[in-house]
Amino acid sequence: VLRLDGVTGDEAVGPHIDSVAVGTAIDRHGMAAVELDPSTPARRAQFADLLAGVDILIENTRPGSRAEATLSVRDIHARYPQLV
Repeated sequence: VLRLDGVTGDEAVGPHIDSVAVGTAIDRHGMAAVELDPSTPARRAQFADLLAGVDILIENTRPGSRAEATLSVRDIHARYPQLV
């Protein structure tokens, strides 16, 4: 399992210190995670490489958000049907 976080962590978990959600830092301590901004083609390619090697994807994008439009769960599942 690999957790993918945005570069500022999970914004739903406050408060923030230096633009990083404190709850994210505490809850995810010791967990394998990658911080990735999927707004560029190179980073999306990096994300695709990561997906090819995992079994479980945990995502929490808001419906209609820019991140959700960039990394559509429907598109990801079509390309990587092994993902849970």
